[in-house]
Amino acid sequence: MITKPRLVTIAASIVALLFAGGTALALTGDDSARTPSASSVAPSTSSSALDLLSADEASAIARGHVDGGQVSEVERETEHGRVEWKVRIRDGTQRVEVRVDAATGAITRIDTDDRGSDH
Repeated sequence: MITKPRLVTIAASIVALLFAGGTALALTGDDSARTPSASSVAPSTSSSALDLLSADEASAIARGHVDGGQVSEVERETEHGRVEWKVRIRDGTQRVEVRVDAATGAITRIDTDDRGSDH
């Protein structure tokens, strides 16, 4: 017959093994699914799925995509289950909002607002 202290030890051992196995599985995950085409991504300095682009890196990607302008705001958001940077850029009367995937550097959306000089 299994005594109560022995049962607790067995249960704790099982939990520890499950935790260690899950951690090992997460650390050996395949990163190829998060690697987009080279044409849409700035060079990455990270190799971990936990590393995200900085606000400055996302701003540089967005500015390069819209050929310059002044970055007026950068905001980190979660959109459709992924972390993105929302970069707002002003260039004369045009305002552009570029969404940059924080994990891959891919452009996920661009919204343009052309306003005349009277607005």
